[in-house]
Amino acid sequence: MGGRKSFDRVAEIYDDTRGLPPDIMTSVLDAMEEVVHKDRKVLDAGTGTGRFSVPLQARGFDVIGVDISMRMLEKARAKGATDLMRGDLCALPFRDRSFGAAVSVHVMHLISTWRCALDEVARVTDGMFVSVSTVRDDDSPYERIRTRYDKACADRGHAVMHPGLRERELSNFLAPDEARRIATNIHVFETANVLERFGSRIFSDQWDVPEEVHSAAVDELRKEYAGVPTLENREEISILVWDMERVREFLSADG
Repeated sequence: MGGRKSFDRVAEIYDDTRGLPPDIMTSVLDAMEEVVHKDRKVLDAGTGTGRFSVPLQARGFDVIGVDISMRMLEKARAKGATDLMRGDLCALPFRDRSFGAAVSVHVMHLISTWRCALDEVARVTDGMFVSVSTVRDDDSPYERIRTRYDKACADRGHAVMHPGLRERELSNFLAPDEARRIATNIHVFETANVLERFGSRIFSDQWDVPEEVHSAAVDELRKEYAGVPTLENREEISILVWDMERVREFLSADG
């Protein structure tokens, strides 16, 4: 389906490893509420565990969530999400311009055919395309360990990468109509837990790494970070908004 990686394998731990602190999440939702109108349906493209569908529905938005992973959708239902559908973002079962807005957060980078997915989202959405941007500080200790893992894999002949394009990377081709900074998220992790996460392959860009390459890279990390108690992660959180007509024009011109 759309060349997308399914998150079935990490559904049980997804929220624990990819969530935002409650105060920052509230600020993100407040900002979304200011730019997304409640008078029309909202498509949550790649809803996952309902991280955004659930609170947006609680705020009175009419949200339909679509995802390829049944296990992620089951988690969303357990959290109270309604109007969920298993589906391929490259073949959405909706009429043209059915939605007033589309929300896509940390999804497009998982889809090798991301242009097809974005084109479909643009087809069914009349108003705006909204995403949440998370940009890590390259100098933060947590980001350096991720870079170190990638280098260890590259040294053994495997380039660690996602198949698609991060939503925020769309800004490199099409400037957003609005980019609103929300907060700096600072989180301190225990190094042992970070190493365990790397070893367990919880990050989607690790899933295609050959086992011998992965094991050797993790062994390097464990040796290098032995005795390091914690790792700080710093990341800038923003919301990005594009007028969907501009997205359609970009896709048409680029295609």
